Amino acid sequence: MKANQNLRQVENGLLFDPECVPFRSCHASTLILLPEGDKLVAFFAGSSEGAGDSSIWMVRQRSGVWCEPEQVTVGSGLPCWNPVLHFADGVVWLFYKVGANPQSWITEVIHSFDLGNSWSSARPLVPDSTSPRGPVKNKLLVLSNGNWLAPNSVESGNCWDVRVDGSRDQGESWHECSVPFRHISSGTSVRAGWSGL
Repeated sequence: MKANQNLRQVENGLLFDPECVPFRSCHASTLILLPEGDKLVAFFAGSSEGAGDSSIWMVRQRSGVWCEPEQVTVGSGLPCWNPVLHFADGVVWLFYKVGANPQSWITEVIHSFDLGNSWSSARPLVPDSTSPRGPVKNKLLVLSNGNWLAPNSVESGNCWDVRVDGSRDQGESWHECSVPFRHISSGTSVRAGWSGL
């Protein structure tokens, strides 16, 4: 397969000095470009992946210079995971998971109305949901009709199931979308079966 000739490396380097930050581990970065050219990068960080001190951090590039990392969520003793940044209509959205493990994750969301300089209080993305909803690690898609699609998964002991959530009102409410995918069980093994579109 031939590499895409339109892709080019824009920048390569560290966003911060790993010896000068208050965490030992960071993972699952997400990036957005803001209208005036700034970049925002969010990631989860703490003493280790899954530790109770893991929270969401952000780094901003302003006028070509990376600023110091800032903690944007404060955990309640439960780790935060897999942030996803999204920018729409002047609002920065930050979706992330909270919970001891993928089986207990819920999705929380915060908003910034000043391009990531300050943040709203966290709220559950889908109230009363007992599973992760909305985007998980991967960017959400904005369709030509304005609807949002958010790839995610449901993880149980035996399987990780594909799921997609949709929003017809730009993230205010969410519904589960049907995905033509099923697990086929034969004895003790499970394999995935794609049913097609």
